[in-house]
Amino acid sequence: MRVFLGGIQMEANSFSPALADRGTFKRGVWAYGKEMEHLRSKTIGIGGVYKYFDDMKDVEIVPGFSTWAMSSGPIKTGEFEYLADMLFKSLEDAGKIDGVMLTLHGACQSESVEDCEGYILDHIRAIVGEHVPIVSSFDLHACMTEKMMSCLDGANGYYTFPHLDIEETSYRAARSLYMLLHKRIQPAKLLKTIPFVPPCDDSTNTDKPLFGYAMKMMKEALDLQGVLSGALFTTQPWLDTPELGTELCLFFEDEASRVEFEIVADSILNYLWDRRNVFYSPMPEMDEAIKWCTDKESTICLVDYGDVLGGGAVGDSTVALRSLLKEKPDMTSCLTIVDPECVQKAREIGLGGKYVFEIGSSNEEGYNKKIPVEAEVIMINTEPFVNLGPFMKNRLVDPGTRVLLRSGGINIILLEFSCPPQDRNMLITMGIDPASIGIVIHKQTQSFKSCYDGIMKTYLYVNTPGCTDRDLKRLPFKKIKRPLFPIDNI
Repeated sequence: MRVFLGGIQMEANSFSPALADRGTFKRGVWAYGKEMEHLRSKTIGIGGVYKYFDDMKDVEIVPGFSTWAMSSGPIKTGEFEYLADMLFKSLEDAGKIDGVMLTLHGACQSESVEDCEGYILDHIRAIVGEHVPIVSSFDLHACMTEKMMSCLDGANGYYTFPHLDIEETSYRAARSLYMLLHKRIQPAKLLKTIPFVPPCDDSTNTDKPLFGYAMKMMKEALDLQGVLSGALFTTQPWLDTPELGTELCLFFEDEASRVEFEIVADSILNYLWDRRNVFYSPMPEMDEAIKWCTDKESTICLVDYGDVLGGGAVGDSTVALRSLLKEKPDMTSCLTIVDPECVQKAREIGLGGKYVFEIGSSNEEGYNKKIPVEAEVIMINTEPFVNLGPFMKNRLVDPGTRVLLRSGGINIILLEFSCPPQDRNMLITMGIDPASIGIVIHKQTQSFKSCYDGIMKTYLYVNTPGCTDRDLKRLPFKKIKRPLFPIDNI
């Protein structure tokens, strides 16, 4: 049996001004045809697919086009179509195939296409016909749409947040496709949605009891007799789309079991709905958080919630920097800021040079307003680095040129491009021992935890503005269906 393998993965933030293009994807993962072989051993979705099918002697993997990009704003008009056409062409060139295995995110948007995964799946279905099974892996924060469901024969989502089972999820998805190929059935399917958008902090951490119990219930549902695949999705909170909400999908063998499985799905979603207010606990502002750090044991990680790069933010917020300069904590600190202009200025000045840098992106009042900082250029690094993990372990990260500025006890790592910033190797490759820093400002909500295990003494989420604001009422949603919690008090 010949199984086509490919996918386009990116999580879009409808409110982020940092639009993506093909260059954004080429700085992530980009493989066409046999180039995909070098991803075989990586702890990413493609690696999980190879791991499963390599043990199946009756399956030949036909590699197509696969690409992954860091979360950002929507993909530019024309650029998404370019990427999608590469995927479609690689499928058309594959010849006769028996199954389609995809790795998708589930929350991708472009300027011209609201539901990118629906667009991709609809076109793939048209190419392969009605009887070739299509299965995909998805992120926990996917927004599963009716169009996506209509085209799919199976779906598997991450069990974990922080996402530590990316490879395992695609392994399960490959197993789902293999079962379909042997059973030769078209599964029955259901999709349930509740008008609830959970946050991305500890309340939805799968290691914690609140959301962990919901995921336990989901795993038990997937073990029921007759269930082929399925997933629970807490959605991308910053995706402006009519189908935004918490969703659960199931694919099963027999239509006669629908009522039974609907009851199971409702019980999981009702558990979450009944606890919707518990998910949103109070958070301190940045000034308050930095004061809180002063009598704590180092190293403390503060999460700049409004500027989370993993949620599609730009990474250019100066809120934390302003608070550090204002509060002057009696401990060293480190933070990353995406600012290509200041990176270029630092390169011109050179190592050891001092300058008053205007750090930030906007001259207007706002979370990313420019702020003058007198600092010394300590280090310039143009080389990509490899994540130490466990999250995204061994993945190559290319933020372009990085510059380390030092202003008193504040270490500022300026980035040319946005990149996953959670790994400790970000600091180590800039000559900083993470364990020597009192306060580390993070722009990820979960993934830094495993990467700072053994270094971090404690952490705190901080209520900051930006395009990943936890307070969804402060964001200009236009397309969502109302009412929707927590924007509406229902």
